[in-house]
Amino acid sequence: MAYTYQWSNPDKLILIRTDSLTGKSISINPVAEDPYYQEFLSSGAVAAPYVAPPEPTPLTTEQKIVAAGFDEGELEDYLVEKIQQRLNE
Repeated sequence: MAYTYQWSNPDKLILIRTDSLTGKSISINPVAEDPYYQEFLSSGAVAAPYVAPPEPTPLTTEQKIVAAGFDEGELEDYLVEKIQQRLNE
């Protein structure tokens, strides 16, 4: 079987082994007692460096409102109440 290896974090605490044929992956603990890590060391393979995932796209205002669980009427009532409180201060 042919495997590729890549570090899953910048601290090299977990090594990911992926089967090149099936695409299945396992996490390997890079300690001497781990048989998969021993296999990696004896294979002469080089692990690809960790690649950070891209930053997520910021949510739009509408997405934030939906995520907060407001429906249109609740949000309007809430905002009106807050504005009235501020005006009365």
